[in-house]
Amino acid sequence: MSNEETKPNPEEKPLTKREELQRKRDALRAELEKAEAVQEEIDLEEILKLEIEHGVENVTVVKGLFVPGCVTRVASRTPSPEEIKRYRHRVKPKKLGDVPNSQDAAAELAAVTRIYPNLEAWEKILRARPGVDTQLGQQAVALAVGEEEAEGKD
Repeated sequence: MSNEETKPNPEEKPLTKREELQRKRDALRAELEKAEAVQEEIDLEEILKLEIEHGVENVTVVKGLFVPGCVTRVASRTPSPEEIKRYRHRVKPKKLGDVPNSQDAAAELAAVTRIYPNLEAWEKILRARPGVDTQLGQQAVALAVGEEEAEGKD
């Protein structure tokens, strides 16, 4: 930096407390964005490998809000017929007026169909974003439905 850049400009008025705080917040967000970009590259590379292995049409990905030290994305494969049958059994009312917990069923499905990240990273993201398993499970169900419709098994 040159001396001119380090000297305060006498024509600039000093920052207000609010402006100073906003600058600090912006700096924190910029650092977070840098960390997210690094993790995102790792995640995308791994997910690409899984899409090649399983077929792009058989992989669903949930992108969440970034938490330092956690993955930016989680992925699931299409559930097997047995897995989707178990899910449907869980969400089917047992008796009239009974409302099953579809969120728990979706989370259980995500637990068996998750293909990214590994278990340790999965547990870490679940602590940071506890609803991501439900969202991933619901998207896995959507993959299965799409496959069944494509095969004429409505």
